[in-house]
Amino acid sequence: MGNCFFSIVIPVFQAERYLEDCLDSIRGQTERDWELLLVDDGSTDRSPQICDRYQAMDSRIHVLHKENEGPLPARLKGYALCRGEYVVSVDADDRLDREALSVFRTALQAEDADVLIFNYKRVDEAGVKCLSQSDLQDGVYDASGLEELVCLLLEKKMLNPVWSKVMRRGLLQSTLQKALHLMAVRSGDDLILSAPVLLSARKVRVIHDCLYEYRMVPQSITHSSSGSRVDDLVLSRTYLLEQLEQAGLLTEAVLRCFYRMIYETAGYLLWNCARSDSSFPEKRDFFEALTGQPLYQRSLAYRKGVFSSRRKRVSLWLFEHQNYRSFVRFERLQQLAKRRNGGRGKT
Repeated sequence: MGNCFFSIVIPVFQAERYLEDCLDSIRGQTERDWELLLVDDGSTDRSPQICDRYQAMDSRIHVLHKENEGPLPARLKGYALCRGEYVVSVDADDRLDREALSVFRTALQAEDADVLIFNYKRVDEAGVKCLSQSDLQDGVYDASGLEELVCLLLEKKMLNPVWSKVMRRGLLQSTLQKALHLMAVRSGDDLILSAPVLLSARKVRVIHDCLYEYRMVPQSITHSSSGSRVDDLVLSRTYLLEQLEQAGLLTEAVLRCFYRMIYETAGYLLWNCARSDSSFPEKRDFFEALTGQPLYQRSLAYRKGVFSSRRKRVSLWLFEHQNYRSFVRFERLQQLAKRRNGGRGKT
């Protein structure tokens, strides 16, 4: 693999349903100076064959087949092989806008930035655009503006996703060793990768362009045990807290944004659990595992104003007063009402 401007890394696991759509969006880019590294993480569906077929079609595409280890080790292996000046991360069920790489290159070169952050839109399983998308505005941030940027990204829920950021390869590869003790994390792996790069960046460019399509694929909490979901939340967010402390950014403003993010993330995990097909004892175990965490307990002091919806506030009031059965019934009724409304309405 020779040098190029962009290295695109895609971890692939059981992605046959959407993988071709994803790869076609990359091969169709107006910017041609790129390489693509597909890391097949032990898939048992048709994903390996699809990867190999696309490698045969385009000399810029390279495939690594490996045993299943999870998303974080897969991304790290891809990052270690990159030769481009900048690294772009894509999930195997998502898509890049046709002009994405061209816009990235122009924006990066204009400021000689280490990191570029851009907006995304959500699409449904069929690829049809949903109503919601992120709304970051243009800006340039150096070390003096890092606190402002961190607060902004926490508030906009844009600190976590690694696929919303283009990162200078040298800076990314220099931080990879920091994540080695967190290889088992499956939910929150994005944050583990993006946080140290962002906090080490000399200059960060933010653009308002919406250049990534994030596919809303239903996932159930039953895909992992209660303990692992809570462990992932605690490990990834504690790691972020440590990185913020090392960067000298544990100000009151950042802590407020951080714990509001913790409370909001916990809320969505709780609602997903309540609406899942797990048994009530399994749900109760998850509830108790989450509420027993110091991070969650500390977030309660920052919860005011996190959720503006009356429905969400009522729901979490039931939960926080340990009315777990009522909480579950309330959420299942909300889920049923949403289905009857054709999927519309607040969640």
